Amino acid sequence: MLRENIPGLGLSTDIMVGFPGETSEYFDNTYQFVKKIAFSRLHVFRYSPRQGTPAADFVDQVEPPVKEERSHRLIEIGNKLAAGFAASLIGQDLEVLVERLFEGEKNYYEGFTDNYVRSVFPGDEELCGEIAVFRAEKVRGTILEGKVIGLRHNFQVIQQDLFSCC
Repeated sequence: MLRENIPGLGLSTDIMVGFPGETSEYFDNTYQFVKKIAFSRLHVFRYSPRQGTPAADFVDQVEPPVKEERSHRLIEIGNKLAAGFAASLIGQDLEVLVERLFEGEKNYYEGFTDNYVRSVFPGDEELCGEIAVFRAEKVRGTILEGKVIGLRHNFQVIQQDLFSCC
């Protein structure tokens, strides 16, 4: 219902695996729930006991290899869901807060859309800190790639042919 009323809605969540008492059935329920909701982004982490906390003394600790396997399964489905969500944005013009040079590619910068999709595009350092209007053209893993078509100033979009050579 939310997605019907809010186009492009991105839902993210954090999930801990391996908390004491997590059975295979509980984990499978979590896995199926993640698929059903189709989160746009997952942060998965493994429970680790901390001395002095009540959970550290629980008797039904989950073995480290089981926690690792469950973590990998959720990360894998999370990446598939994130890639699918990013692909659903291709062709759209999105606002991106430009953060920094994209590591590993000269003259490419990165930022995040308002629904928290990492985006990369050709640019220069003057874009850093700006809210750019970004046209999503393709997906690279879970990252959107495209080009900047304008900048937002005072809540108005100013169209610019910033990188006509690209």
